[in-house]
This record gives sequence, structure tokens and C-alpha cells, in this order.
Amino acid sequence: MKKKIIPLLIVLALLAGLLSSGVTSNAGTQTAFYIKHHHIGSSTIMGDCYTVPHYHVHSEPGQGDCYTPRYHEHEGSRTEGGGCYTIIVPHFHTGDPSGPGGCYVPKYHVHTGGCYETRSCFVSRQVFVDYRSTGYCGYHGQVEMCNGRLVSTHHDCGRGPDEEGYDYCPGCGSSGVQGSYNHDYSVLICPKTTSYVEGYVLGCDHEEGDVDHYDPGCGLEGVIEGYDLTCTKTSSTIDYYEPGCGMEEGGNAAAVTVTKTLSNGNRTATLKAQIEDLSGGRIDFSGASFKWTDDSGQEIEGDDSITVSENGNYFIEVVMSHPEIDPDSLKGSLTVDEIGRSGSGGQSGSEGEENGNEGENGTDQGSGNTDDDGYINVTPIPLPSATPTATPKAITGSNEGGRNDHTGEHNSSWNDDTGDEEGDGTYGLSRFTPGGPWEGTDLFGAGDDDIKIEVEAKKADAPNEEEVNAGVVEDNKKSDAKGFLGATSKFLSTPAGKVISIGLSTALLGGLVFILLFFLRNLIIIFNKDGQMKMHLAGITFARLSEDGYVVEIPKDVAQRAYTNRYVLYMGLFLLGRDKDIDVMVVKGDRQTMINPDKLTNVVI
Repeated sequence: MKKKIIPLLIVLALLAGLLSSGVTSNAGTQTAFYIKHHHIGSSTIMGDCYTVPHYHVHSEPGQGDCYTPRYHEHEGSRTEGGGCYTIIVPHFHTGDPSGPGGCYVPKYHVHTGGCYETRSCFVSRQVFVDYRSTGYCGYHGQVEMCNGRLVSTHHDCGRGPDEEGYDYCPGCGSSGVQGSYNHDYSVLICPKTTSYVEGYVLGCDHEEGDVDHYDPGCGLEGVIEGYDLTCTKTSSTIDYYEPGCGMEEGGNAAAVTVTKTLSNGNRTATLKAQIEDLSGGRIDFSGASFKWTDDSGQEIEGDDSITVSENGNYFIEVVMSHPEIDPDSLKGSLTVDEIGRSGSGGQSGSEGEENGNEGENGTDQGSGNTDDDGYINVTPIPLPSATPTATPKAITGSNEGGRNDHTGEHNSSWNDDTGDEEGDGTYGLSRFTPGGPWEGTDLFGAGDDDIKIEVEAKKADAPNEEEVNAGVVEDNKKSDAKGFLGATSKFLSTPAGKVISIGLSTALLGGLVFILLFFLRNLIIIFNKDGQMKMHLAGITFARLSEDGYVVEIPKDVAQRAYTNRYVLYMGLFLLGRDKDIDVMVVKGDRQTMINPDKLTNVVI
């Protein structure tokens, strides 16, 4: 039994310390903001914050880029069939003879005999001698030969001149080849061209009902049959570098706390700032200073603390430069609204004395709430009995210049509790009640004129008959209201009532203990390890039961304050009455991991 009580006491002590550490003043005497961490460097190059290499791990087939899907490839032929192509698709002519498309193709014009006309062309021939040489003639023997050209000119068909070489014997002459003749030629007289479409005819290679083609009948169209590893990386390839600085992007590098202290009778407030390093010493905050400004942007002199005398919003900026610090997180603000607020101490009586000096020169003689003979006007208050109380002593004082040496002015009254000047021009009668602390005291100082306070004793009037009757009715109502409570109290004082009362109290106490144990059974205390592997209390959470088992979630604010991603979970009473081999899922943001819980469980997430 003692072994079970000790962990319970430890949990309660840690819980009390954690809860007390997070409580702030109801008066708002503290404010805090966090200086945020910013990773420097690049995930592609080792250095700065990025120092932990992430080695390549092939993705699972179908997940990631390491594997390429291998789709089913049909076997056989679409036109011949076979393999996957088993569905016969018959041919049906498509299109229309009146236009192109489908099975119909255009029929172009082809020139025939009727497209041509026969005509006669006149041809003239002439011989031209270019040179002479010795040659042999069948009639004249060895003679001088004429060497030249025979030119035939076509005058009608557009063929143009034709030339050919021609040698002849001068004795024979060339008259046999010279002269003219005619020849026939054809002329195209058809207005159509070969691009002229005469109509449209079937141009496909099939007849109606023939096999047009074959469709796949395997049912594997687009099906992935496997995956091929196409990634060229190995287990020694570094994909990228993870941060090794022990901090998260946007995590808390330091906490700036501003403490507000009221002083001087709530007339001034001192704002003091300090920085708490949350980076585990990675970032040096020793050279940081503070800059203060007010609502108007006016800078206020001071470093880690300033003293202000006016309510308003005050802004603080941490002056420092570090590559791992987000500059936008170096500013905060605090509102001061308690200066001059009544009920917080008020204005001290000494201030009334200072203000009272205004009448010392006598220029305000005769002022103040007094009548002409120097007496202070006090309205008599009826006393509760017919017997008058003792008449207070006459109090002497000086009325010169309308000034009272103790309070400063006649037109200022005193607040008995705070010493404040309230300003209605009369003095509260309670301060001068006979027999009180002021009896016999010369409050006004020595002077030429005596100031007297007179109290008129008034006999209390006897109540009339209507008031007496009204009182009887009121007493009857109060008696009826107390009847049930009285009866209940009387019953509970009996032995049976005591037994019932003790039973109800025991049941209520047992229920509270059961609720407390149920609360503590699921309570998880979170510690965080810094860069020196020291544990720091980070926060609390509760184990909850989901469809997949128990889940412990690291709260977002705890993760933001964490030094590193290494946590220690104090499971407390979680294992009480549960299987020790139970698996618990730990979740932080979008990350999760499974643990087998122990009293102190280390988690890296």
C-alpha cells in the first residue's frame, strides 16, 4: 500500500508545482512574449542549423518516386487478332457519297481524249555552216566538206527551235534538207484540272460485314501489373539535411517577461524586463538591450526597466541581432491602467499637506466652508437614543488665510482609511466622535480664534402604530422562512439524522476520491531534454482512449516551448490496473510514434 501512495504523492506534488508555475497575477502585473527561433542554412547543404543527414530510403512500391508502375501491355494485333485481341468488331461503311468522311474518299478529274484538240504546226529548216574541213564524199571523193548545223523552227506548237549537227559536200549541196514541213500536235482544251473533285466513292478496303478490327478482351486495360525500381540512389545517398540545432522552426528561443510594480501611492509604475534563455545556450542573449516607447512612438529612456506616471500602452523591443532569431518576434507590449485608481492605496496624507501650502500666504483668507464667526458648519446627525452623548471638546485652531495647518485647505475633506483629500469642503463628523482617537487633539494648531464643533442631541421619536404592525408582519415572514431550515437542522441533530449525514458525507467523499483517482490515472507529466540532456518540466497532458488504443498527445504550447524533440513521459498511475504490454501512440502535430509505456518513458518525436 505504501508503494502505491508514494507515486501518488509525487504526482500530486509535481502537478501542484506545474499548476502554480503557470498562474499569473489577477491584476495583470506580468506579461510575456516569446522570441522565436528561425532556422538558418539550407537543407541541401550541411551547416548552420542543418547538420543531421537524412539518408535515402527507397519508398515502398506505389508510394513515392523510387518505383515506376508497369502497366499491362496487350499481346496480339488489333488488325490480325490473337493474344488479348479476341473481340471481333464487324465493318460498317460510314460517311456519305455526297461528301467526304468515313469510308468515302474524293474522286478527282482525269483528262481523256475529249479533253484535247489536234492542230497542225508549220516547221521551217535552215542549214548554217560554221567551218570547213577535208572529208570524203561518195560522189566526189576526197573534197573540202562544209561543217554546220541544221536548225528546225516550230512556229505553232510552242516547241521552239531544234538544232542538230549537219555536214555536207559542196558539190552535192544542202537543198535536200532545207525547206519546211507541217506536223500535228494536241492542245488541252478541258477547263478542269486534276484537283477537280468529280464525286465521292468508297475508299475503304472492307465490305459490309467484314472484320473491321479486333478489340482487347482481357479486361486488363490500364492495370498495373508490377513496379520497377528506377531510382539510382543508394542507402548512402543523402537526400537532405534535417535541423540538428535542437529547436523547431518558429519555436521559442527565449521568453521576455515584463513585471509591473506600482509604487508611490499608485502614482507611478515600474516596468522591469528580463530575458529567459530557452535555447539551451545556443543563442547568446547577454548583449541584448531594451528599447521602450509609448503610444505616441516617443522613446522612453531606460534599459531593462523604466518608471512611468501615466496610464497607457507601453511597447518594448529587444535590441539584438542574431541570424537564428525572427526579428518580428522581438516586440511586445504592456498596458498600464492602475495609476491613480482609487481603492489601491489612494493619495497619501502627506500629499494633502503639500497641497495645503497653497493657503500659507494668506491670500485666501476667509475661504473654506465656515460661517462668519469661524465655526465649521456640520449638520447634526440624530443619535440612536434619547440620552445624549458627551459633548466633544472644543478644538482650537487657526483660520488665518483660510488654511488648516494639518490638512492644508478648508475645501478638502479627509478619507479616514487612506488619508486622501476628497474635496467636498466639510469634515466627516466621525473623526471627532467623543472618546475616539482624536479627542483632546489640537488638529488645527494654535490660533487666535477658537473653532468649535457643536453636536445637538436629538431624542429618538417613538414608533407609531402602523410601523409596529408592519414590524410584526415582517417578523412573521422571517419566521416562516426559517421554519424549513430550522426543522432540517433539528432533524440532523438527532441520532438518525447524524447517521444519514455521515453516510452522505462518506459517499460524497468516496465519489470525489474515485474521480480524483480516475483523473490521476490518465494524467501524464511531460519533461523535455535540453542540449545537455537535462530534463525540464514542460507540461501535462492526458491519455485518451481511441478506436485504435490509447493516445497521448504532446500539446502545441509544450512543443513550442521545447528545447529539443526528446521527451520523457512520467506515466504515473497510468499502468495501474492495465496490461504492462499495452501499446500507446504518442502524437505531436502530424508526427506519431508507438511506445511501450513504463514509469519514465523516453520518446523522440
